[in-house]
Amino acid sequence: MVIFFDLVGTLFSLDRVHEVFRRHSVPEDVLPFWFARLLHVSMASTLSGRYAPFLRCGESAMRQVLALRGQPDAVLPETLDTMQRLDPWPDTRECLIALRERGHTLVALSNAHPDMERSLIGGAGLASLFTLVLSSDEAGLAKPHPAPYRMALDRLALSAPEACMVAAHAWDVQGAAAVGLRTVWVSRVEKAWSFPGEPPGAVVAALGEIPAVLDRGRG
Repeated sequence: MVIFFDLVGTLFSLDRVHEVFRRHSVPEDVLPFWFARLLHVSMASTLSGRYAPFLRCGESAMRQVLALRGQPDAVLPETLDTMQRLDPWPDTRECLIALRERGHTLVALSNAHPDMERSLIGGAGLASLFTLVLSSDEAGLAKPHPAPYRMALDRLALSAPEACMVAAHAWDVQGAAAVGLRTVWVSRVEKAWSFPGEPPGAVVAALGEIPAVLDRGRG
């Protein structure tokens, strides 16, 4: 099977950004607020036909969030730099190796710019595990718009049921399922499913559970 992986939050933790915020005395609750606002800006830009790259959305969203909280924006440059040097979750490498050993093809599919994707994957020493690295930038539309998922399927000459999307974001899983992909939602970041109804595919608490779940054909 071909498995598409989201990166930020799914394979890579935001713990380094937490550290940057602590050094700049930015309240801890600003981080989830900012990341949610980043996604809001990215999706609204896509829906309005004025697509903007991931980190540009991140920059504008952070300026707004810091202004709302009365915080100086001195933290901004270091945060944006750190976003390109995130650490993988402790179980990321083990999961990817196990999937490769089972014969699965691994593809990165992120809203991040291709340079950011390569920085994250290369910096973590994971590049050899991925067959392809794809970005929503290539489609000019951000996930969960159907275009990035369809672009990935077309690039590999696949039908939707031949691929599975793995993400820690309910909106990403929802978007992939709408195109017909199999899905695995990693719940450790969001904890509870945010859309009406049940998750459309498999649910795991951590990446390490995915190989066994796919072995059972539940993805």
